[in-house]
Formats: sequence, C-alpha cells, structure tokens
Amino acid sequence: TVYLYYVRVHNGNRIYVAKMTDDLLSLEEVYEDFLIEADADWETLDCLVAEGPFVLKHKGLYYLTYSANHTRCEDYAMGYAVSTSPLGPFIKFSGNPILRRKGNLVGVGHHSFTTSKDGKTLVCAYHCHSGNPENFKPRMFCLNTAEFIEGKNGVDELVIHGPNSTI
Repeated sequence: TVYLYYVRVHNGNRIYVAKMTDDLLSLEEVYEDFLIEADADWETLDCLVAEGPFVLKHKGLYYLTYSANHTRCEDYAMGYAVSTSPLGPFIKFSGNPILRRKGNLVGVGHHSFTTSKDGKTLVCAYHCHSGNPENFKPRMFCLNTAEFIEGKNGVDELVIHGPNSTI
C-alpha cells in the first residue's frame, strides 16, 4: 500500500495522510487522516506551521519527521513523531526539536532522507538561511549524517548530527 503524506492549510499548515489509488494517480480521500499540527511551544514561535513531512520506517515503527514554524524564522526546526501504523496515531518525540539552529546556521528544516552510496549511512538533506527575516533568501543546502540510537521503552531515537553545512 502506498500512502501520501502532505499538508493542508486549515487553521495553519497541518499534516495529513491518505492512501493512494492503485494506479498512484490520485488519493483515496475517504481514507484521509489528520496527523500533526503545530501545537508545542517550540513549534509555534512564528505561525502555526507543521510541514515537510517525511516518513522513515525503522524496526517496525513509522517515524514521521516534519518542520515547524515559518521558514523565515530563525527557529524553523525539525521534529518527529512515532507510530506503529503508517496511518497513525503519531506521538511526538518529547526531545523535539531534533534539528535546530546553531551558530549562523538558522532556519533549519524542510528536509528529506537518503542513504550514502554504499547504503550504510543515513543522510538528512535540509535547508537553512542567513537569519534575516526580511530577506532570508538565498537558502543554503545542508547535509548531515543521521542515525537511530537505542531509546526508551524499545523505541529508538532519531538523531541528526548537525546542523552544519557539510557531512
């Protein structure tokens, strides 16, 4: 089964999931579910924005990563939530955000993941900016390694080794 994770703008940017049709050309919106909204203190510093969903499956659990705040904000950052099902419910990680500003690398988020060429290293790709909210472009592209580490209650924690502008 293929699912699409996306944002709908309704009382802020909110993350949803829906099953795709078998031909992958449309959504079966009857199966659409609301998943995440910006409601934690760190997520609501500049607008009600939860966006950029990306899902990783690790040891039978689904890790829904997302970015919160407006992209112009120095505190635009990344968190995640975990579920036993791709359809949720997702429970936000208590240690969020897992990727946030550091030094002159601010506004970090809107990310995706891939693996290194040899398939052994998880890599997070994201953008950041200069910190000027009036002119926060051009944004810079960053790559950092990431990994799952042993967590509490059998739920591993996702860690991103950054931010910095190189691996």
